[in-house]
Amino acid sequence: YATFACNLKQLRQQAGLKMYAAADALGVAKSTWSQWESGQRFPSGEMLAAIAACLQVGPCVLLQDMDGDCHGLVHKM
Repeated sequence: YATFACNLKQLRQQAGLKMYAAADALGVAKSTWSQWESGQRFPSGEMLAAIAACLQVGPCVLLQDMDGDCHGLVHKM
């Protein structure tokens, strides 16, 4: 989950969103978003798609590492 957590935080910050605003936009608690960013939890496939839409990126962007590889994670959901 480390890649996802790192990407989530970076993309949220790039979008200029505070954690509470991003969580509110998705209808989740700030603590849930915080757990995603810290790598303690991973969202469902449906929620992953909603997060990507909120941040205006494709789901693969949330999962890929620096070399752009999604490791097939999008297909497993």
